[in-house]
Amino acid sequence: LGTIAGSSKPTSGHSPNPRVGLPVDELDCSRQIAHFFLFEHDRRIVKQVGEDHYVRWMDDQNIGVKSHAEARRVVNLLTRSLTEQRLTLNAGKTAFFEPAEVIVEFHLDVNKALTNWQRRWKKADTAKKKERLSKILKKLWDAAPNKGQGHWEKVLKRFYGYVAVTQASWLDELAYEHLIQYPSLHQRLFESFSKRGESEKLIGLMRRFVGEGECLYEATEANLFDALLLVDADHKNESKCLSFAKDFLTEKIGKTSGK
Repeated sequence: LGTIAGSSKPTSGHSPNPRVGLPVDELDCSRQIAHFFLFEHDRRIVKQVGEDHYVRWMDDQNIGVKSHAEARRVVNLLTRSLTEQRLTLNAGKTAFFEPAEVIVEFHLDVNKALTNWQRRWKKADTAKKKERLSKILKKLWDAAPNKGQGHWEKVLKRFYGYVAVTQASWLDELAYEHLIQYPSLHQRLFESFSKRGESEKLIGLMRRFVGEGECLYEATEANLFDALLLVDADHKNESKCLSFAKDFLTEKIGKTSGK
């Protein structure tokens, strides 16, 4: 499955795919194919643990059990079931959590609050309501516990998306730190600047990123220039974008991936 999907992906301008995990393609077809491919596995697991105790999102599986001993038996079950379809369980990403640890790992309270916030934002029909909700979003960020722990990266992705729609700038001062710590957030992070028309800040961020030797992957570079193309820049900032592109390509501002 991975070979077929991987060989169908255009590779020009992108890194070679690693031979683990799901191949990444422009239309996300490999994830969808993998999702369908695992239906047979789902039926086997549900038969053993019950439908209420099993949740799968693409290749991420979460199972509720009553004890660590039962958890180990389920891991054995998963391993045997996946083997029937010539798949391997990723032991490095397999972990056991107590109920209190689940709340921290998946940031259940913060995610619930963000979901409620998003629902209210969609219904907001006046500038005053939106201004109030923008302030509430900042309060949710300030009050969020356990930042950096567990699946915080996914929560952070939500915050960057909502900051873009509220046109707020309070995450900008943390963008460089996040750019380094969370590689998978690059696209969402860059778009949070471009959707607010902040081309100058985005260029400044990347000049620092490249200048300090952090620009290692062409996927990050591609996401950056995609974001710059989204900016509705005036003549002054358009000239700055062109100047940055020239300095980037000639490596005047520092070493790039070279891809």
